[in-house]
Amino acid sequence: MKMNGLYLGLSLYGILAALLALVLSSGQSNWLLFGFGQLSLPALLLVPSLLSRPIKVTDPLNLLLIGVIIGTVLQSALLAFGDSPARTFLMADWTVDDYATGSLWMMLSLFIIGTTYSLTTKRIKIRRFLPSAKHFSAAGVSIGVLIGILVSLFALVTYLKATGGFSLSEISRKRTVEFISNGQVVYAGGGYSQLFATISRYVLLILLGFFLQRKQRLGFANTTVLVLMFLLAAALPFVSSSRGSLLQIFFGMLYVFVAFRNVSWRSLLITALIPIFIFTAMTGLRAAWQAQTSSSEVQFKNPLLTMAESGNGLAIGSTTAVLYGVPERMPYQLGSTLTAWVFAPIPRSIWPGKPETALGRRVKEEIYHLGALRNGFPPSFMAEGYINFGWLGFFSFSALFGFVLRLIANSFDPLKSATPTAPVLYYIVASNFVGLSNINLSLAVIRFGMDLFAFLFAYMLLRYIIARKPSHRRYPLPSPAEVRTQLTPR
Repeated sequence: MKMNGLYLGLSLYGILAALLALVLSSGQSNWLLFGFGQLSLPALLLVPSLLSRPIKVTDPLNLLLIGVIIGTVLQSALLAFGDSPARTFLMADWTVDDYATGSLWMMLSLFIIGTTYSLTTKRIKIRRFLPSAKHFSAAGVSIGVLIGILVSLFALVTYLKATGGFSLSEISRKRTVEFISNGQVVYAGGGYSQLFATISRYVLLILLGFFLQRKQRLGFANTTVLVLMFLLAAALPFVSSSRGSLLQIFFGMLYVFVAFRNVSWRSLLITALIPIFIFTAMTGLRAAWQAQTSSSEVQFKNPLLTMAESGNGLAIGSTTAVLYGVPERMPYQLGSTLTAWVFAPIPRSIWPGKPETALGRRVKEEIYHLGALRNGFPPSFMAEGYINFGWLGFFSFSALFGFVLRLIANSFDPLKSATPTAPVLYYIVASNFVGLSNINLSLAVIRFGMDLFAFLFAYMLLRYIIARKPSHRRYPLPSPAEVRTQLTPR
């Protein structure tokens, strides 16, 4: 599956929508905001679709595209023409004119990302770092799965107890860990419980790769194991109303499946209906809980509108707020936000006043002048560059983002089917880096470390603890000549 044709189609849509907005604008800022938001698609995609090698469905650029659609394309339409409390909340102290200007700068940043992505040819020789699968055996899988299930279940129960317990009336609600420190309520995310609960996700992905690489039918027993592991992996995101985390499981499975099987557009579109249905259901359950706590009526919400109102993705809202709020409301940080992750391993229950790793909380409090319990309004990696170094940081971080995005694709894609773990590691690196479009660097480093730990824990279970006999089948890595062949543009 190649994405170049789709990219050209989306670019054409963005150009036509922008031209229509220009014709209808008559100088009105709302139409300009909408038009600039739609132009973000060709700004990001047009150069890669024309100059880049064939872009595959697992390319990291596709993950970024989803964030652009949610935070830029859809949110520009919401801010331009919406009429809801969420839209008023997102607008805060700024006008449609301000957001139109912010979307213009966003479009320029995306153009820089797309161009540097297309021009990057370097890659990292990662063959030596790929975890070996030579000791994997089907006979030991059941014990490894059992241990993974027990660890994840214990962590899930611990997390639920720390966040108020489990109740059907409060299913799929936002959860936080609360404790008293110096007479004040301090909020935490229960990071260590979440860390061990996500081990089931990587047991699922590694097992899926192990089964698929054998080129055999999964069979009833293996399919049952995979379904059970999926349900356990999805349990934490579902009960904590983390729709993004649940979608990450589906994307991880897509990366693994595509590495070993051919996928048609028809199959992909049909399968995509499953996460869309679950996303809609979780949105409805969260709305029902919020209505219950506020004694209001439950109202159905369009999932597309909900995504735009969430402020997630590469959001015009938070980016514009940063461009207008720094240094007037928040002084330049001169690189200090880039190292906050160093203090992350210390639990907040031990050090309540440790530096904030979630820069979004400071953005919400200092720029929006609103209270924030946890992550607030996270700035993108590019906006964080502006927070630290002004316009120089904004544009240089945009170029760096595009460069590393392509570097990841060049390094991992030729080797993604080398071992059952290779596509899993590819997904971890790609998804966490693309996550910088919605969170700051320190928070991304923490999440990457947690995902890598959970992956290695699952890998150790399946390789060193229970798979003592090497499998008769070997999984040789591609030779350097084969890698060069796959990297050569066709």
